[in-house]
Amino acid sequence: MNSPRLEEVKKEFEADGGKWKEFKIGDLFDIFTGRDLIIGNTESGNIPLISHTNLNNGIANYIKYVEGRRIFDADTTIALADRGVFYATTQIIDFQIGTRVKALTFKSGKKTEENRLFVTTTINKLQSFFKEYLTNATDRLPSLTIYLPVDKQNKINFSYMERYIHELKQSHFENLTIYLKTNGLENCNLTPDEQKALTDFKNGKNLFKKFKIGDLFEKQQLRFKKKIFNKDSDVSKIRTSEFNLPLVNAKDGENGIMYYGRSSDFEATDMSIDIVNDGAVSTGNVYAQPQLTGVLYNAY
Repeated sequence: MNSPRLEEVKKEFEADGGKWKEFKIGDLFDIFTGRDLIIGNTESGNIPLISHTNLNNGIANYIKYVEGRRIFDADTTIALADRGVFYATTQIIDFQIGTRVKALTFKSGKKTEENRLFVTTTINKLQSFFKEYLTNATDRLPSLTIYLPVDKQNKINFSYMERYIHELKQSHFENLTIYLKTNGLENCNLTPDEQKALTDFKNGKNLFKKFKIGDLFEKQQLRFKKKIFNKDSDVSKIRTSEFNLPLVNAKDGENGIMYYGRSSDFEATDMSIDIVNDGAVSTGNVYAQPQLTGVLYNAY
């Protein structure tokens, strides 16, 4: 629910003649394309490497400077994964981009974090056009359009964006404060035992230990029960009372679930972890599945 102050900001914007206007991405940004970069060949450092992922704010790793590669100014640039997954992010420190990523640099110069967050959100509203892997935004990107608030002179209203995001942050912070207080969690001081555990960890005690995955887990061979599988009639992209069983697949995001099947047609298990074993973008993704879940293909 929006806070009263947030609603007030909206009303002031409209009362002052504010409205929304369509803009082409190519008119707002200079667009740069990331080149192939093998993450395993980079050295660990403190520069965020933005990759084609919608996890961890788009950051695949923190690396040392890669010779011949541009470091983008976080205050002027939005990163956009544009192939395999369509996902724009704003960063808090300067970054480099990798494969299947664009850097969108504001032609009008530096913007506040609030401005960048607002614009990033409007760009991500285009995600519904790029859900399939083979549908990418690379060629269409400059002509794609987004809606932004403008003042009565038809100029982009960055001041409104900043106030809106500020109030939105404040509203979430206040709701979190109320939640913590209501549940007796507002006291964040460590107990003596917690402090000792933290100190021991910092001093090299109670370190992590290696375990073989095979010693911890039993790999399930979840199968389709019928002899012949027909994708048109045996699964659905929408969950219904008939197609009620989530099926994991080579899916990046959405907990690896792309389809739903009949619980009578697929073997399933619950309280499990599934791993994607194929797919250009999703290979190696790991998802926790607390609910009853089956496997379609390209995962186990």
